[in-house]
Amino acid sequence: MVSDTLRGLTPNCVTPYNAAMAKDTQTRRLWRLSAMGFTFVSMIIAGGLIGWLLSWVFGQSENEKLFIVSGAVFGIVYGMVEFIRDALKAVHKDEQQ
Repeated sequence: MVSDTLRGLTPNCVTPYNAAMAKDTQTRRLWRLSAMGFTFVSMIIAGGLIGWLLSWVFGQSENEKLFIVSGAVFGIVYGMVEFIRDALKAVHKDEQQ
């Protein structure tokens, strides 16, 4: 008898538990995406700071802007590489679920 009543249910039926799990999955996905954006911005800032530090170490105050911009560009490139890697991992993880 019980199996006859359960046979009509599908895994996609809407229950409070399933709705909570879907909301939890969406929340995790949003946090992962926001972390990816934060990491990208922090890479740019870190690149600029490293460029500033290098100009200070080498005593190149007249070329300080060049060092900062070069560091920021390096940060953008490295940040984009990491962003793409994280995005591909996220897509792969979502496909597995």
